[in-house]
Amino acid sequence: MRKMVGIYCHCKQFEMFEELSSKSPMYGVMYYVGVATGLRIGDILRLRLCDFGLDGMLRVMEQKTSKIKILELPPKLLKLVNEFADAQELDLDEPLFPISRQTALAQIKKAAKKIGISADIGTHSMRKTYA
Repeated sequence: MRKMVGIYCHCKQFEMFEELSSKSPMYGVMYYVGVATGLRIGDILRLRLCDFGLDGMLRVMEQKTSKIKILELPPKLLKLVNEFADAQELDLDEPLFPISRQTALAQIKKAAKKIGISADIGTHSMRKTYA
């Protein structure tokens, strides 16, 4: 594993997803959305099911820039989001991830520590992994 602040080897992504999912499927889906889209955590936490189009696109207005971002999503991610939303019986306008930034950060840090990532990792690390 390479050690770089906030960035970790892609081979650990699956382990992070599995570890977070074992705590709660919501944390795993949140992480997958983060590494697959590169969105800021504030934008991830505001996502609703209606932001995910049937055409495989995610449409989101970025909180920081107020720009509309349209992203093509991997089919695997769309399937995961839909399965999660169905299991949680979420309405189209309900937030997928009703947690705070602090909770998201704490869960990511705990998972990273548990799987042996020694780098200083946080929610922004998902964006860096995407880039």
